[in-house]
Amino acid sequence: MRHTMLIRLIAAIGASLVLVGAAVAASAIQTGKYTGFTSQHPGHSGRVTLNVAKAGAHGLKVRSLALDWYAKCATGKHYAATTTVTNVAISNGKFHAQGSFSEPVGTTTLTGNFAVKLTGHFPSARKSAGTWSMDVVVTDQSGAVIDTCRTGALTWSAKH
Repeated sequence: MRHTMLIRLIAAIGASLVLVGAAVAASAIQTGKYTGFTSQHPGHSGRVTLNVAKAGAHGLKVRSLALDWYAKCATGKHYAATTTVTNVAISNGKFHAQGSFSEPVGTTTLTGNFAVKLTGHFPSARKSAGTWSMDVVVTDQSGAVIDTCRTGALTWSAKH
């Protein structure tokens, strides 16, 4: 199954945002579109698209970061999707976010409970890299766990 999911990392859905240490000065980071791949490429498409935008007078944010990913499931099945994380602040050339959401999967009788973790930094003004993981717990209408799927720890990189 392939679809696009949008995660809004806001307190209302229980997501948390953590800002971390120094890399490239914000003034040196290029705004605009970055493209690249995850460590799942070439076996899976593993595409990464990052859009960096200004935030306020002097700040920057990740407007969007879309990653193609593939997760192996305990039952032997797999789950493939594209997830987009939006509006994450960049502080001292780094960003970090995690969140969770639920949505129907496969059929309307199954629910996917997704947990995402993302880190990123700018080792240079025109390159970004980081880590990504997605865990999915699939439940039926009664809440019973049907399957668990995990990407494991992936790395990603993208260039402007």
